[in-house]
Amino acid sequence: MQNRVEYQAEIDWIKKKHGNLEEIRAKLAMSKRQVSRLLLVDPSAWSRWVKAGDNAPPHVYRMLDWYLRLEEKDPMLTKMEFDLRKYTESLSQRFFDRKKLEFQEEPSASFDEVSRLNREIDGLKRRTETLQKRSGILLILIGIQLAFGIYILINN
Repeated sequence: MQNRVEYQAEIDWIKKKHGNLEEIRAKLAMSKRQVSRLLLVDPSAWSRWVKAGDNAPPHVYRMLDWYLRLEEKDPMLTKMEFDLRKYTESLSQRFFDRKKLEFQEEPSASFDEVSRLNREIDGLKRRTETLQKRSGILLILIGIQLAFGIYILINN
């Protein structure tokens, strides 16, 4: 019983901070299908929770809170439409296309220019690796939260 009171207190705090489920969805600028995909639930679950007066499980509120906090820290990370590989490949391709054009326009690039471009490429690779690590951590946190939510549902 004490856990339920604690969970409700956390839900109330998150609602006070971010609003109800539909307000949170609007803050995220996501469709019902997109937010359902983020939470790994069927869209009918989202509709059911909203219809029942924001009666989602506590772990859903916590996940949405974490996602909003993550978006505040690094908006680029949350706007990847859940496909980091496609995002990083697209980013890398745009970068390399731009550099290729620069080389074509200026075929007599100096050694210093080539070195600078190689440093930029290395920086992009490091940024890509960082984004991949962050998304991996996010997926792990989501998995832990889901497992915790399932554990709570089973034990209540």
